[in-house]
Amino acid sequence: MEDKRIVKTKRTLKQALASLLSSKPLESITVTELCESASTSRITFYTHYNDKYALADEMVSDMVHTAVQDFEQLQSARNPQNNPLTSAENVLDAILNLVFKNQKLFTHASREESPYLFRQLYQSLVQNVQSMAQRICQHHPIRIDLKRIAAFICDGMWAFILESKRQNCSIETIRREAKELLNRLLSPVLVWQHA
Repeated sequence: MEDKRIVKTKRTLKQALASLLSSKPLESITVTELCESASTSRITFYTHYNDKYALADEMVSDMVHTAVQDFEQLQSARNPQNNPLTSAENVLDAILNLVFKNQKLFTHASREESPYLFRQLYQSLVQNVQSMAQRICQHHPIRIDLKRIAAFICDGMWAFILESKRQNCSIETIRREAKELLNRLLSPVLVWQHA
């Protein structure tokens, strides 16, 4: 277990990065700015990270780890029978919870604005959604490549959330409509796969 001071320093640096990302892309943020925002020295920064990208990677990893834990809790509470549609809804809820909890970051993590951050978030999400889909399919095999399923879910969710935000939809509306779409898309596939 890491020393509490190290944990606090890293948390402060991640908060500083998240704050700076609301005004500029990752590629434009300097380590000096990060240190000033976090009230920490460059020596301290470089004790923990090789560069700002290593900090961003750890921040993304922490967020996705939280989403995976959220999925696990949702599965345990809502889906003891491992129903594939409920599992898919739990994946969706874990992704939505992640996005809504980190709205500022996700607002600026676009392909255009912060390509590195977008790529890291996207790759990490796809990898973890693929892993979740793999677990779901242990009980309900499906004949579609799991990485493509994960890419479909992640790309679709990302675009759906962005468009919903442009239309000023509430979080509740986004969640309700996303679940409805997911059920309409997956129900026929799951019936077809098991026919």
